[in-house]
Amino acid sequence: MGLPTDTWEKAADELKQKKPANIIACAAGSGADEYTLKKLTEIVVKLDNLQPDTLKQFFKWVSQSIKQSSQSVAQVMANNQPINLPPPPQGITIIP
Repeated sequence: MGLPTDTWEKAADELKQKKPANIIACAAGSGADEYTLKKLTEIVVKLDNLQPDTLKQFFKWVSQSIKQSSQSVAQVMANNQPINLPPPPQGITIIP
């Protein structure tokens, strides 16, 4: 229920160390384990409510985030800095 079912830890460690891109993981639903996703990337969002309006707001927010961060992605990647995300809409939590 919301957890990986295979051996993934080594691949997750390699991905996080190489950091080939800014990765945003999404824990969707109350059974998803956001702390497992934190082993892949520092940026994890959680959606407890999977109603159509919440999903619509989530994808709108992701689109805005991509648009905002794509303007300076080369600089962010070169300096190994995380992307700056706009504040999430209601129903979406950024996991610290």
